[in-house]
Amino acid sequence: MVILKVVSSRRSNKELLFDILKVIQSESKPTRIMCRANLSWQAAQKSFSTLEKLKLISKEVIRKTPKKRWKKQPPVYALSSHPRTYSVIRYYITEKGKEVISAVKSLDSMLVR
Repeated sequence: MVILKVVSSRRSNKELLFDILKVIQSESKPTRIMCRANLSWQAAQKSFSTLEKLKLISKEVIRKTPKKRWKKQPPVYALSSHPRTYSVIRYYITEKGKEVISAVKSLDSMLVR
């Protein structure tokens, strides 16, 4: 009797978090991180919160006021608590996150040999 082992093409949770860390090194906007790491919005939000709890990334919320290009009032999607401001979120990798990336890369290079 032959037992076939099916290799899953899905990423593990660790691989997913590592992919996000690699992307955050070059991008900081949540939507771009999500697209480059090939994630859904819900999976990205869950992963961001996990990485923040582990202190591998930091979140920065920037309050901005709209530019003069809107003649009367900004669109509804750009509004936050104050009608004339909106929030922009950026994610940055911490020193601990950089250490994790270098450790995983060195481990991968040792396993390839």
